[in-house]
Amino acid sequence: MTIGFRLPPAAAERVAFSYSPAMEAVLSLHVLVEPKHHPVQHEWVRAMRRLSPALKREIDTLAFVYRAYFPEFFFPPPAGELSDFAAELRRLRGFDEHLVRLEFAIALLEAQAAEGITRDPAALDHLAEVTYEHFGEVRLLINNAGIEALGFTWELSAEQWNRVIDINVLGVIHGVRAFAGRMVAAGKPAFISNVSSIGGLSMMPVQTPYILSKHAVLSFSECLYLEMKQAQAPIRVAITGRIVGPPLFESLELLGRDETVSRLDAAIARLA
Repeated sequence: MTIGFRLPPAAAERVAFSYSPAMEAVLSLHVLVEPKHHPVQHEWVRAMRRLSPALKREIDTLAFVYRAYFPEFFFPPPAGELSDFAAELRRLRGFDEHLVRLEFAIALLEAQAAEGITRDPAALDHLAEVTYEHFGEVRLLINNAGIEALGFTWELSAEQWNRVIDINVLGVIHGVRAFAGRMVAAGKPAFISNVSSIGGLSMMPVQTPYILSKHAVLSFSECLYLEMKQAQAPIRVAITGRIVGPPLFESLELLGRDETVSRLDAAIARLA
C-alpha cells in the first residue's frame, strides 16, 4: 500500500517529521481513521475521498492496528542510529512471531471491554481471583494499559484527563496490586512487566497526558523493583526499554519457555 503526498511550495508549516518513518506511516493512517482528533490535517483527510474504494476498505480493515492502540513493535528504539523505511521494515520482520501475534491480539480486543476492566479495581481483583482459581499461579504479569488524549493541555476536558490517568496509571497500579501479593507469597521466580512505551523515556507536546502517564508508570515500576528487593521477593520488574534483572524473554527459560509460548498461543486464540 502506497500513499503519496503533494504539498504546495508555500506549505512548510504543514510539514512535520518523525525520526521513525514506519511510525510516521502508522500515525498518518491513524489520522485517516480518527480525523476528529487532528483538525489541522482535515484538508488532507478530505483528500482521502479520492482514494480508490479498494484502498479505503483495506485501510478500514486494518484500522485495529492504528485506531486506538499502536502495537509496541511499531515504536522505534529510543537510542541508536536513525533508520530509513526499508531498514525499519527489516527490523519489524525480525521480531518473534509469537510476540507480534500477541500485540495484534491485544489490538483486536474490544476497546470498551478492556477499558471497563482497567478502570474498575474490583474487576481486576475478580480477574486475579479467577486466574488463580483456573491456573493455580501467575509467573508472568504484563500490564499494558494505554490510551491517548491529543490536544493542548488547557483544551482537554477534565474527563479526558481523568480517563487517561485512570487507565494508563491507575490501571497499571491496580493490576499490580491485584496480583503481586500472591506472586510474592508463592516465593517462586516471576516477572512483572509494566509497559511504559517510549513515552516513558521522551517528551512530546500535544501528547502531554500520555507522556505524563507513561513517566508515572516508569517511576512506579522502579519503586516496585525496590520494594521487591526490600521484601527479598524473587520477582523481576521489567519496563519497556529498560529491564531490571536478566532480559525478560531470555529469562522465560526459568518458567519453561515451551509451556509459556503454548499458553500465549491459547490466549491469542481466545482473543482473536
